[in-house]
Amino acid sequence: MKHIKVGTIGNEVIKRYDVSLLPDAIVEVALGHQAILCKNNALELDESGSEIIFQSGKNPINEKKVKRRDRKKNIDCQILCFDERKEHTYGWGIKELRYTEKLLGDYECELGANGEFGFKVKNGLKAIDNLSAYESFTVEQVKSKLAGSINTVIMGALSLVLENESAIRLDKHRQELENAVLEQLSPIFDRYGLRVTKFNIASFKLDKGISEEDKAKVKGINMAKYEYDKLKDVLDSLAKKQLDEQAFLMQLAKTQNKGGKK
Repeated sequence: MKHIKVGTIGNEVIKRYDVSLLPDAIVEVALGHQAILCKNNALELDESGSEIIFQSGKNPINEKKVKRRDRKKNIDCQILCFDERKEHTYGWGIKELRYTEKLLGDYECELGANGEFGFKVKNGLKAIDNLSAYESFTVEQVKSKLAGSINTVIMGALSLVLENESAIRLDKHRQELENAVLEQLSPIFDRYGLRVTKFNIASFKLDKGISEEDKAKVKGINMAKYEYDKLKDVLDSLAKKQLDEQAFLMQLAKTQNKGGKK
């Protein structure tokens, strides 16, 4: 009887093994892994209607499930293997997030950032069906497939913070940003049978046009005083406008009175 050893290595999230030519075999599954039997890119079910899942150790494939006469019907038979314990990691990065640096006089800037993600296979059946389409799948392919959603969430979280803060002082919001992104990405990864285990921001890359002098200036700004000064400027402007209107009305009244005396 043929022995097949299955498991994932390196950056493999899901590994596909073709067993179409085997009449029957013993499947030896790597420690901590699970393997699922499929035929023609669909889950193979047993007589009770349950998926045929092999756990770690040696598991016989019944001759009724993989038999020679299947080859005559052009039936492809595969075993797909994954490890729910393994954490997969990869780097992320954005280069040109445009924003307005309000503390430098509404200066238009670009911000870059980078860091690392971590995820695990949460639901192997869902991952095989919705993510890998019954093929082998790597960490790089996961990143490529979800890149659009990932970047949208990261840039949205950064933009929200930058509405009221300077990019020069983003470091103090790092934990807040990481938690916000992690929370928003969880349901996105879940749709593909994955679970986000971590998200971190390694560094921010500021616009080259911001000088060291500007950075020091912004870092030294007392935000409470800055907000107070902004509000005071608005109030002073309104007060000046009201005084100007009052002066205009008084001048108009004097002009009308002089005209009446004549």
